[in-house]
Amino acid sequence: MLDIVTILVTHLEGVDLNLLPPLAALLEEQHVTRAAGRSGLSQPAMSRALARLRQVLDDQLLVRHGTGYVLTPRAERIQRQLAGLIPRLETLFAAEVFDPATAEENYRIGGGELPDRDDRLSAALVLPSGGSGDQQPLAPFHAASRALSR
Repeated sequence: MLDIVTILVTHLEGVDLNLLPPLAALLEEQHVTRAAGRSGLSQPAMSRALARLRQVLDDQLLVRHGTGYVLTPRAERIQRQLAGLIPRLETLFAAEVFDPATAEENYRIGGGELPDRDDRLSAALVLPSGGSGDQQPLAPFHAASRALSR
């Protein structure tokens, strides 16, 4: 008789990514209450998250052993994977800080006419260009538009 193997295909759209921080906390703490405190959840909310994780991953993740919990073999593999994944996700979603000294993008700034030549204000106003540390003097609009159109 042939064994029928069911393959579960999980698409990322169907996964609640909000479960990743509680999962990481549970696997590291191996304690529901401590993991809840670390994640900013109540203990009942963490218990519900653990139940959902067990269902989604089709694994117990944490099993009672004496007075505490131990990780299942699958939970140990997941924990190793999360160790590299969580820092990358934090970097992905971190706010970017604009630093004109290292910026590689090109920017166009439009404005009114510059003061007359006697003022020499244009010589004092400089913009960083390309993050290389070189300075580019501010040019009148007609000169800047000719330079940008090349």
